[in-house]
Amino acid sequence: MKRILLAAILGLSCASFAMAQHSGESKRSTTSSPSASSSGGDPRVRAALTSLSEKFVVDSDGDFKLVRDTSDGRTQVAWVISKTSTYGSMEIREIISPAFKTGGTLSTAMAIRLLQENNKYKIGAWRLVGEGANQAVYYAIQISADVDAQSLNAAIKSATLIADALEKEIVGTDDY
Repeated sequence: MKRILLAAILGLSCASFAMAQHSGESKRSTTSSPSASSSGGDPRVRAALTSLSEKFVVDSDGDFKLVRDTSDGRTQVAWVISKTSTYGSMEIREIISPAFKTGGTLSTAMAIRLLQENNKYKIGAWRLVGEGANQAVYYAIQISADVDAQSLNAAIKSATLIADALEKEIVGTDDY
């Protein structure tokens, strides 16, 4: 049982490999899209969000920060990452949305819960980012970098609603 729990915690921790730690509003990704501009972001994302009349800010990394209304007057932040990675011939983009900071090591019970929840989602998964007191739990979705505007919108909506629901349950406040 201890080996299973250790494997589960290590698996959740390893899922953060492609995502660097968020500290406040800062974050970074590990790979670079040839079409991403550090100042203006990936033009494919910009075009899709503009066609949706979406309000966004491009941060210092060139990522698109959005704040979506969720429920009961709550909002939730998400980033559409300009930098992409490849797997074979696929170019992959991430959408991430924070749920909560752990304030220390993530409990075994929560790690198991998040891994079990991952099994029910069709797209995306929970991710543990950072170390020690700087750990945070994010919902991350990987999609095609060339996704159409409506599919991008659906992925952003999914990430923000899922992350906000856990934030509301665990923290009770609207931090993100």
